[in-house]
Amino acid sequence: MLHLSAAMAAAAQSDRDTATTHLNEAAAIADRLDEEVGTFGRAYFGRTNVGIWRVSIGVELGDGGRVAEIARDIRVDAIPSPSRQANFFADLGRALISDKATREQGLALLLRAEKLAPQLIRNDLFVREAVGNALRSARRAAGGQELRGLAYRLGLAPS
Repeated sequence: MLHLSAAMAAAAQSDRDTATTHLNEAAAIADRLDEEVGTFGRAYFGRTNVGIWRVSIGVELGDGGRVAEIARDIRVDAIPSPSRQANFFADLGRALISDKATREQGLALLLRAEKLAPQLIRNDLFVREAVGNALRSARRAAGGQELRGLAYRLGLAPS
């Protein structure tokens, strides 16, 4: 978990090489475990969680829609925490909602995250920013009822 945290810290500083090094170290350790998802300390360390962190770090590094390729094989349902699952769907949704071609898919993921843990998602600054940007870039009529509804629940809807 320390390698994963270090990878995120490096990504926050736009240091892709250091982030990748730490991600690869974490993946090597996870590959040596018998279980796909560990149970110690509710950290859920294992191959699945390393994949989830790869998505989060990819979003942080600005990889956009490329994180969908990483996320494709992740069995997020193996993590027994609804809030951790919600964070995964929120990160992936944020990456996809910014592109017009994948906006609907991104919105669906954000709505899925909100359903799992509304208290986290509705108060997440990064989700609010992504939804606000999508709302501004969509035409008022074409923004869609679901996007406007989520924006309203996030406190972003125009009065």
